[in-house]
Amino acid sequence: MQILWILNKYVDGGSLSRYYPDFLRYVEEEVAKSGNKIHFLFFSDAMRPRAKTTNNFFYEQKKITEDASAVANKIENEYQFTFKQAYFPDQIQVSKRQDYRKINLLEKEFCDLVFLIPRFQYLEQIINHNNIDVVFCDQSPEVEMEFARAICMKKNKVFLRQSESFLGRCVFYQQLEFGKEKVSITAPVLGAHQAENITASILGAYAVGLPLTILITRAAKLTSYNKTMQKIAGINDSIFIDDTSNNNPDAALAALEYIAKLSGKKYLVFQPMLELANQAESAHEKVARQAVQICEEIYLTNGSYYNSFVKGAKQTKDTVRVFAFSAQKTADILRKKIKEGDVILFKGKEAIHTLKNLQKWR
Repeated sequence: MQILWILNKYVDGGSLSRYYPDFLRYVEEEVAKSGNKIHFLFFSDAMRPRAKTTNNFFYEQKKITEDASAVANKIENEYQFTFKQAYFPDQIQVSKRQDYRKINLLEKEFCDLVFLIPRFQYLEQIINHNNIDVVFCDQSPEVEMEFARAICMKKNKVFLRQSESFLGRCVFYQQLEFGKEKVSITAPVLGAHQAENITASILGAYAVGLPLTILITRAAKLTSYNKTMQKIAGINDSIFIDDTSNNNPDAALAALEYIAKLSGKKYLVFQPMLELANQAESAHEKVARQAVQICEEIYLTNGSYYNSFVKGAKQTKDTVRVFAFSAQKTADILRKKIKEGDVILFKGKEAIHTLKNLQKWR
């Protein structure tokens, strides 16, 4: 039998784990006595100077020559998992930008395909070329261990994990199916992007041991931050979406994507975005291209980047209705236009003034 042990990449064999290399050598010798062979896979160089085992694989980061997104899509479809899903729990356990109540991970940190894909391919190659029968790892939610689980499920290999010690004994369990458990989770927040955020958070919490029953209950009690995608009753039985807390390109596109799914005519009250440096003009053009496909009219709260917004809008439509008026004038115009079921998205801090002016007519 060929066994592969994926080592915890955060263990370095230093002072607190100085006997770990000796323990691994002992395991290697005992497995050999039974006529089997165990290989050790290290995804960091921390243990390289201290390793005392002989059947070792040390990963070295490789470059991707193909399109990373295309390769990732192919792998995810074949193995029925996502790289984001696999990497998020790993990032949670080592990120320094957390206070144990708030998760604050930059998406680019757990979606780095150039970093992740070669690791998956390397692991897959080792399992295939060495005819590995059993893959073993500890309870750490590391991305490489999640990769191993997906590969084993696909190729009908045995995948074992060590659980927490119980009554002085180490517990091992075999994971038989990948993604078998399905649950329905409802959270009272708006936007498809929120579904991704909540799913990633639940995966991270589930990976470190929280039961799904608790996570489902907690998700149902989520609330949006004040002035962040809040749905409120508008005048004339219309719908107001208060997203005036802040503004940035990704948030603007996500909010537009949400209102696009609603019925009725859509209107956008938009504060031009600040602090984008040399990306400002292209960012406003990008938002405008999306906005004019969804909204009847767009009202900017000031004249900044008006030309960029119009330029982007005209890349999608020949005739566009983009204006830059005062909050009072915009409110007066919209008050006469909007009807039952219509939607107004207020995006950016300055848009709150138009919202408040309209609310006076309720």
